[in-house]
Amino acid sequence: MKPLVEVQDLSKRFGATQALNQASLSVYPGQVHCLLGENGAGKSTLGKVLAGLVTADKGRILFEGEEITNHGITGTKALGVTLAYQELSLVDDLNVSENLNLGLEKNRSPWSFLGRTEELQSALEKLELFDLGCSPTTAAGRLSAGQRQMLEVAKALMASPRLVILDEPTATLNAIEKQKLFAVLKDLKKNGTAFVLVTHHIEDVLEIGDYVTLLRNGEVVDSFALTPQVTEEDLLEKLCGKRNLTKKAEFATDTKHAEQILKITGLTDYVDEDFPVEIPAGSIVALYGVEGCGNEHIARALVGVEKSRQLTFSLRGQNHTPSMPFDSLLQGISYLSPKRSECILPERSVRENMNLNTLNTFSKLGWVDRVKEKASTYKKIKDFDIRCNSEEIEITSLSGGNQQKVFIARVLSKAKTLVVLEEPTAGIDIGAKLAIHEVLREAVRNTGLGILLVSSDINEVLALSDVVYTMFRGKIMNCYRNPTEHDQAHILADILGDYAAQQQGLEQGVAV
Repeated sequence: MKPLVEVQDLSKRFGATQALNQASLSVYPGQVHCLLGENGAGKSTLGKVLAGLVTADKGRILFEGEEITNHGITGTKALGVTLAYQELSLVDDLNVSENLNLGLEKNRSPWSFLGRTEELQSALEKLELFDLGCSPTTAAGRLSAGQRQMLEVAKALMASPRLVILDEPTATLNAIEKQKLFAVLKDLKKNGTAFVLVTHHIEDVLEIGDYVTLLRNGEVVDSFALTPQVTEEDLLEKLCGKRNLTKKAEFATDTKHAEQILKITGLTDYVDEDFPVEIPAGSIVALYGVEGCGNEHIARALVGVEKSRQLTFSLRGQNHTPSMPFDSLLQGISYLSPKRSECILPERSVRENMNLNTLNTFSKLGWVDRVKEKASTYKKIKDFDIRCNSEEIEITSLSGGNQQKVFIARVLSKAKTLVVLEEPTAGIDIGAKLAIHEVLREAVRNTGLGILLVSSDINEVLALSDVVYTMFRGKIMNCYRNPTEHDQAHILADILGDYAAQQQGLEQGVAV
C-alpha cells in the first residue's frame, strides 16, 4: 500500500525554540497514526504543519506521491486534509448547525441565501453519528466540555476528508464519550479515512492506534506498528525512560477519622434519600460522571461561579454561601477552570501569569519586591518542571501542557483550605501528569488541604482519589473509598445509571 501522506525531514523553529528537527513519517489510508511525546516534543507543531496551519522552514510533504506546493490551510483543505483543534475553533454565539457548516459555503456571493435546510440535515447526521445529545439549534457556548470536543471533531469530518489531524481529542472526554469517539473513528477507517492522532495518552494509542511515532525535543526517536505485544510499559520507557511511580497507597488518608473540611448537603441518591458529600482534611475527593451529571455545577457553585438553590455548603462547620469567586478566595478556596482561555493573560509573561493572585505576598505599600517574586517564580518553575527559557517570555510561547502547569502552580500557591480542580491535567503529557499527581498528593499530605476533583479521566480519578462519589443525572450513585482499578467496572456502571436499575430490579425481584 502506498502512503497517503509522506513527511520528509521537516524542520520548524519558533524564535530560540527548535520545535521540529528533520522529522519524517508516513501515513497510510485507513490507519490511525499516533504522535506521542511529552509537552514541547513537537507533536502539535507537526500536526499543524500537516494541516497547513504552520509552514515548515525545511523539508517536504508529499500527498499521494506529489509534493504539496500550495502549503496553506486552503491548499491542504482542497486535498482533503482537516484539523480538529485542541484549543477549540467553535464560535460560542453560533448554534451547533452553524458551527458545523461554518466555512463550507461554496460558490456563494456575500448576498446569497444560506441553505438552512441542507445545513440542518447534515448537522443532524453528525449529531446522530456522535450521539451528542443536543439540538442543532443549541448555542455552542451552552454545551459541556465533552460535547464541545466531540463537536470539534464532527466539524473536522463535515467535508468527508481523506486525512484528519486530531489534536488531543480525548483531553476532556470521559470514558464513555471516548468510546463513542473511537467507535466513529473505527468505522471511518474502514472507508479509507486516515487519522493522525496527537496525544499524551498511552492508553489511547494502544486502544485505537495502528502506528505510533515517538517524538522528543522535536525529533523522531522511534516509529513502529502497534501490535498486541506492545505494552504501556514499553511505550513509557521509550518515551520517558523508566519512571518510579509512587503508589497511591503510600499517600492514603484515613478519611473516616480525618477532620471534615467541607460538607455538601442537598444531594440525594437514586431513591431520593439524602446523600451528603464530605471532604476530609488531607484528602482528594472526586465527583465522577458523564457530562451533564451535575458534578461540574457542584464545583462551580462551591466557588461562587454559579448559583445553586439546592446545595448547602458547610466549610469547617460554618455556612459557606459565596456570591462570587472572591468570597471563596477569602475563605482559602482556590479554583482551576477547565477552560485554559479563562485562566490565561495571553500577552503577559510566565511570571505575571503565575503570580497573578499572590502579588500581595511580594508587595508592601503597593510596591512589588521583584527579587522575591522572581525567586518564588523560579522555585515554582523548578518544582513543576515547567519548560521555558525564561520566566519573562510570554506564556503563549509555552506548550499547552506547560501553560497548564503554570496555572496549577498558581492555584496551589493561593489555597489555604480547599482546592477545586476541573480537568487539571487535560492536555498534559504522561510525564507531566505523573509529576502533577505527585505535587497534589504532597500538597494534601503536608498542608492538610482538601482537594475536590472533577475529571473526565477515569484513570486519573482512580490513581489520585482517596474517595470517589459517582453521579448520574444529578444524583449520587455510590461512594468508593481508596478505589482501585478493580472498582472501574462498577464505577462505569454507576455513571451510566445501571447501578440504580440493578438495585431497583433486585428490590422488585426482577432479573437484570
